[in-house]
Amino acid sequence: MPLSIRPGSLADAETFTRLVNEHHEAFTGEPLWSIDEMRAVLVTATADPHRDDRYVESDGVAVAGFHTRFYEPFDVGRIDLAAPLQPDRAQVVAMLVDAALRVLRSRDTDMAGAIAQTTVPAEDYEVIEVLRGRGFAATGRLALLEMPIKRVRPAPPPDGVTIVPFVIQDHLDDGFTILDQSFPTPGSNWYLVRDDYEHMMRNDPTALAGLSLMAYRGETPVGICINFVDTMRPEAGHIGMLGVARSERRSGIGRSLFAESLAAFASRDWTHVRLTTITPVSGIGGEDAGGFFRSVGMTTVYDHDILSRPLAGPR
Repeated sequence: MPLSIRPGSLADAETFTRLVNEHHEAFTGEPLWSIDEMRAVLVTATADPHRDDRYVESDGVAVAGFHTRFYEPFDVGRIDLAAPLQPDRAQVVAMLVDAALRVLRSRDTDMAGAIAQTTVPAEDYEVIEVLRGRGFAATGRLALLEMPIKRVRPAPPPDGVTIVPFVIQDHLDDGFTILDQSFPTPGSNWYLVRDDYEHMMRNDPTALAGLSLMAYRGETPVGICINFVDTMRPEAGHIGMLGVARSERRSGIGRSLFAESLAAFASRDWTHVRLTTITPVSGIGGEDAGGFFRSVGMTTVYDHDILSRPLAGPR
């Protein structure tokens, strides 16, 4: 059956949601995105579906696709693949990966030192083998962690530090100040440019008002915890990004933000907390916070491999 490839459009949020969830459910047993979340992801201040996304079609029906993002100043091109199980799947994935590399290389940026990066369910050996054949190698593992909120253990902030609910008109600038210094690692899945951060806080339907938290020492911001409704597990909150100023690391602020987040979830009668964390394998990757979250009782629901390659080069 002949295959063709087309650019994305503003109308593809439902299409990409269907494809990525079919892909994800086959290997993890649960979907990955809600359609409202996908609408917030595909069109942001720095994302253009027609420029950044592609779909493989069979007889005019989309059977796979990808969404790309380019993070500067670290020159990381992210590829989100959606490749459900189907006949000739390796051929379809090869079309996607080759097209994604072309899309990323078309950006007006210096390719020297830039990388392409994607995450794939750890059990999806077929996609991983296609990626390896195109020069990708594992650089980390991303895990979804979860725990029940049976009893929230108090963790008072250190002396002189206060924790308050995040309010957009009051805390938007201070929040980015902390994120920008907390997640600066080249290749980190968590790095956000300012425009995408603002878009997320203002427009993501799962970022409920008052659910995220800020920590201050006097008037100086020292920590942030961005929280969401978890759309894949009923009655659960999702900790999206927990960051502490580097000058305040290991003082107890992160533990306090975590405990306060659980208390906020419990006050809404939610029963579980979820988050994702990265363990670097080698080369470029995020900082390893998994040890802390596992130490408080969180366990792995599923893993994704993080694969990267230089953006310049063959194919």
